[in-house]
Amino acid sequence: MSEEIVKEKIKEIRCKYELYNADFKEEMKVSRGDESKYGISEENVSLFIDSYQKLIDYLLEQYINKNMEPLLALINGNDTMGKMIKSITLLEPNCYRCGAGKDRLSFTANGDIYPCDNFVGMKEFKLGNIYIDTTIDINEYWDYHTDSSNVCKKCWAKYLCSGDCYYNSYIRTGSMIVPESCMCEFFKKLSEMIIIFVAEMEDVDFEQYKVKASIITNGYYLSQSCFNELCKNDVRMFQVTFDGAKESHDVTRKLKDGSDGTFDKIMENIKAIKNSVEDSLKFEMAIRINFMKSTYKAVYGLIDELSEIINRDRRFVIYCRPVYNFETQRKDIESMQDDIFTIEEGLQKQTEFTLYIANKLNRTESIRSISDYLPLPAIRWCSEDSLSSIIVGYDGSIYFCDSLIGDEQFCVGMLKADGSIDYNEKNAEWRKNIFDMENIEQCKKCKCLPTCMGCCKRERILKNTTPCLYKEEDIYHYMQLYYENEYKR
Repeated sequence: MSEEIVKEKIKEIRCKYELYNADFKEEMKVSRGDESKYGISEENVSLFIDSYQKLIDYLLEQYINKNMEPLLALINGNDTMGKMIKSITLLEPNCYRCGAGKDRLSFTANGDIYPCDNFVGMKEFKLGNIYIDTTIDINEYWDYHTDSSNVCKKCWAKYLCSGDCYYNSYIRTGSMIVPESCMCEFFKKLSEMIIIFVAEMEDVDFEQYKVKASIITNGYYLSQSCFNELCKNDVRMFQVTFDGAKESHDVTRKLKDGSDGTFDKIMENIKAIKNSVEDSLKFEMAIRINFMKSTYKAVYGLIDELSEIINRDRRFVIYCRPVYNFETQRKDIESMQDDIFTIEEGLQKQTEFTLYIANKLNRTESIRSISDYLPLPAIRWCSEDSLSSIIVGYDGSIYFCDSLIGDEQFCVGMLKADGSIDYNEKNAEWRKNIFDMENIEQCKKCKCLPTCMGCCKRERILKNTTPCLYKEEDIYHYMQLYYENEYKR
């Protein structure tokens, strides 16, 4: 039997399985159609819609009964419906249907490269060969986002479904960015059902569910007893920051009265926590080290010291970042501007530190972060831009951005004793989705939008401008740097 016949038989069996098992409450499989009579079509699209409604009813029933596993399996997997639920819940638009041809490629045994496994064998979609080609052109696939399709860009549900599967669209319409009408009908209806599902989930009262919380601290008061108390209350993610090694840290991180430096006390706390915690306790402590031109050399010694304390305990993470030149009213920081690295210099030193830490802690997987400067599609500019995230000050005051904590004019609200929030309506702008703001229109037309998702909301509100970090020429520049670092060394 020829390879083509085998592929066709497998495809037909798969489609037959998906159609005649469309009541896939347990399987949770998103069906994909093609030329076969077993695919989604105008005649049977209602069958799939009904089946998804049964799946949603099942998920809600399990959710009400405090069984989160089916929903989490869907959201954390690679399922289209799970991505749509996540998008609505976190108010995060999906600009691309999948990573095919962008951050995901498929390779055959002979080294041929394709945008995804569905295109394997279709020579018109072959991108190159790993044994022959040193570069491949994937620019075309970065252009395949929701607004690049004349059909999708007019649709209200475009940022939920992100268009149909590239392969499916090509098989049905001859174009990867033109979905078939029955698939549009299917995804619009699925979008409606998921919106209702998420609304129904929000109406369920779950006092017993605990909030996922993290804490960013200078570490001065993070004693062993304080750490244990926070863990008991399900705060399991910590970040402690050093401003370089002891000498530089104690200059910028004094006590409020300006008396003593805080380096020794923070180190004592980290040692006490490491020596006291049980191996079974689950938490993550990220130790961030800031550096500047005059302080970076001493950072290697601090990494050595912390590495000995951590002793390869994978619950502790060390990483280094250059001090960025943000606008500030603090005169002591403004006086340091000449000591701040340029972006390129800072990223180079950051790469060096990443490699050094990976070697000290025997964590080769962390080397992947050395290419952080290469702009890639993002779901949001920063974690604080998610409307499901709040930042709580020590007194219960709530802020959108951790850089504004303590400045009362930017206080979004107050956390009350009963757990509810008394919002300050004067600062309601901070609680808006960035895509609902008036000065976002220019960004919506920009090719770089998928890499920054509107950039920093703080800058957008405080300066009432479009805070462009990445310009098209900058991305080309960083791509060139990435190529030189990854392929020419």
